[in-house]
Amino acid sequence: MKKLLILLSLLFLFSSFSFAGVWSSLNSSGINSAYSSLNSFVTSKNDEIKQFWEINIKTLLEEINKESQEKEKNLKELRALQKELLLNKKELNFLLKQHNELLSTKANVNAL
Repeated sequence: MKKLLILLSLLFLFSSFSFAGVWSSLNSSGINSAYSSLNSFVTSKNDEIKQFWEINIKTLLEEINKESQEKEKNLKELRALQKELLLNKKELNFLLKQHNELLSTKANVNAL
């Protein structure tokens, strides 16, 4: 009988320890409030980061993108103007060469 009582008490203790996790999760403890305060802190910091992104970084990126597009446009215009200038210089050199040839031909004709 003593053995049976000891066995039953051991069985009761073992079963009560095996359900300790379930019992502890049923009780409200400090971990719930700590988790909720941590969660609200992280949420507020995320909101601050999103707001900082929207106000500062996003506007700067948009401005950089706009200025980069304008720079590309200006560079294209500059390249086109440089090509046109080069063609004008070549044409001017060609015309000066023809003028000199005509003057030398005129001088040869006058000399005859």
